[in-house]
Amino acid sequence: DHIGGVNQVVINLYREIERSGPLQPLVLVLDWSCGAPSERVDAGCRTVHLRVVQPPVAGQRALQGWLSYMLRLPATLRGLRDIIARYDVRVISTQYPGLQALNFLLLRKLRQLQAPVLLSFHGLDIRNAAACRGLEKRLWHRLTRSADALVFCSDQLSRHLRALDPDARLTPVIVRN
Repeated sequence: DHIGGVNQVVINLYREIERSGPLQPLVLVLDWSCGAPSERVDAGCRTVHLRVVQPPVAGQRALQGWLSYMLRLPATLRGLRDIIARYDVRVISTQYPGLQALNFLLLRKLRQLQAPVLLSFHGLDIRNAAACRGLEKRLWHRLTRSADALVFCSDQLSRHLRALDPDARLTPVIVRN
C-alpha cells in the first residue's frame, strides 16, 4: 500500500525474478493483524500474509514479552514451514530485516529449511540494529552470523555492520538501488 524505498525495491526484485527464469517469486508480508495465512495480490505481486512473532526487544516487559513469544513461536514456525513447503521456497531474501528473521534460522536448526537466508539492509534497519544493546544485540549477532549473505544498498550502510558486529564473518555484498 506504500510507495517508496523498500517497497519499491521489493516490487522491482519481484519483477526481475519473474522475468528472468525458472523461479516464481512470492512475497511474505509480516502482518500482525492476520489470523491465518492468506494469499493475495498486492501491487501486482503474489503475496502471503502471515503473523510472525519476534523475540521481545528493548522497551518491552521482558518476562511478559518472552512468554508471549514462546507461546506464539510454534504457530509461527508451523506457518513458515507450511509456506516454504507449499510454495517450494528456494531462497529467503529478507528486505529491511528485523529479529523476525531469526525464525528462518530456527527452522534451519530444526532441519525444516534448506534454503539460503539473505538479509538485505536499507538504512534504519542496520542503524537501529547497530545501536541496540544487551540481549537484543546478541540476537542480532546470531542473526547476522547465521545468514548466508548480508546485502546492503550502499558502501556507507555496509560500514554499520562493523558497528553492529566487529567480528562479522561475512563480507557485505553491495547491490545499489
